[in-house]
Amino acid sequence: MTDKQNLREARVTVIGLGIEGVDLVRFLAGEGARVTVSDRRSPEELRDALQAIAGFDVRLSLGANRVEDATSADTVFVSQGVPSDNPAVAAAIEAGVPIGTMLGLFLDRCPAPVAGITGSAGKTTTTALVGEMCRAQGLDYVVGGNIVTYLNVEADTLKDVAMRSIVDGEPVWFGCDVGKMMQRQLGLWDKRMFEFDALYDTEFSLDKAGRLDYHDTLMTHAMLFTGVDVADGKPRRWRVENSWGEENGLKGFFVMNDNWFADYTFEIAARRSYLPQALQDALAQEPIVLPAWDPMGALAR
Repeated sequence: MTDKQNLREARVTVIGLGIEGVDLVRFLAGEGARVTVSDRRSPEELRDALQAIAGFDVRLSLGANRVEDATSADTVFVSQGVPSDNPAVAAAIEAGVPIGTMLGLFLDRCPAPVAGITGSAGKTTTTALVGEMCRAQGLDYVVGGNIVTYLNVEADTLKDVAMRSIVDGEPVWFGCDVGKMMQRQLGLWDKRMFEFDALYDTEFSLDKAGRLDYHDTLMTHAMLFTGVDVADGKPRRWRVENSWGEENGLKGFFVMNDNWFADYTFEIAARRSYLPQALQDALAQEPIVLPAWDPMGALAR
């Protein structure tokens, strides 16, 4: 591991310019290291990440993870999501180049005890709760990490951002209540797929907020929007890539009618550049931390 004393002028390569990669590049360059950024994606695909490191003196090596960028470095830092069998990483290991991570760099330099929170879901909420426990005990503490911040927007805004992203050729990750009004074998979602009200002679009148309050709905699954049918500038249906195997839907792809989106889709992940300026500005505001028992705060379980 490259220590604090020899980061200046050290040759370091950061593989993967995701959220963690951006933070690594900014820190290492700020410490005076000679940073090479290695990522398989193109400059267009990385436009938001490249904007985040604009102004830092770094060398870009994009379009592939080149072996020579790794083997010529004093230390290689690998972002989360980069597989261990990546050829550049494997070559660096074989050449004896030290492999580092952002977490390892932090632990090497942090002068205080560290409580690490990990898991598949609920990490942000748990981290916030631990911070509150430390505050209640009067401890000097810092809460950090990739804390998730959401923008609470109307469903039409989610649709517009997702639609424009897909039209520009970029799939969109989303989370939803997957089992509601679904025909799994055909691979279809429609708000009126089943007429339960007629069958049971009962009016199901709760809106989306009411169903959240009464725990009738929550986010249960994440998938990928890969296509959208647009008419008169508005989406009519969505093509969804699921992870349940080719025996469901059309070789694993489902169709979501747009009337299902507003009721059962809860969140999307999209580039900041697709947001209206007012929402981009809102990201700079201090976020409101929801309590663990709030139905919105507990969506991503």
